[in-house]
Amino acid sequence: MKRIITVLCLAIIAVGGYFLLQPASQISVDIASQKSLSSESNQTMQIPADWKTYTSSQYQFLIRYPGDWSHAVTQDGVNVFLPPDGKNSDQAPISVDLTGAEPYKEATDAIGSSFSSSSKTAVRIGGLAGIQIAGYLNADVSGGKDSYAIFTMLAQAGRLVSIDYIEPTVADYKRVYFLMLSSFAFTK
Repeated sequence: MKRIITVLCLAIIAVGGYFLLQPASQISVDIASQKSLSSESNQTMQIPADWKTYTSSQYQFLIRYPGDWSHAVTQDGVNVFLPPDGKNSDQAPISVDLTGAEPYKEATDAIGSSFSSSSKTAVRIGGLAGIQIAGYLNADVSGGKDSYAIFTMLAQAGRLVSIDYIEPTVADYKRVYFLMLSSFAFTK
């Protein structure tokens, strides 16, 4: 489990750094380009009215999330979002890492080996290029569980920024992930 968290934190760090350096006016999520990853992405995605908005003054971004979910920041600075049944940040299915602590190229090369089977799709979010890797994590990474994950990894000034999803065994939150991804924006 610690290995999953470490990989997730590194991916989030990279994605976060990328977005941190982009003006808010340049951030938009092109969900339509992600057709191969989710049938949900082919539908019009409307954020429900009862969702909360989290705003980070440190990393100057905002993201919407379900009203019954909670938000926390880990010791490493990773933002985690927990469903009502989530018990702690180690079990968060969705995380946002804008710390930029890891080089983008190294992170994207390393993360691919964490999957037993995966698909890669080029994505652009707010004019930033990156990849989205989706598939099942290796048993050694997922603690022996059959876990599905989506890592949206973007490059910002050569650093990794990530917005990630790891499917819990009880529920499937992919639609929530794509809605949250579509709501992500920088505030400055």
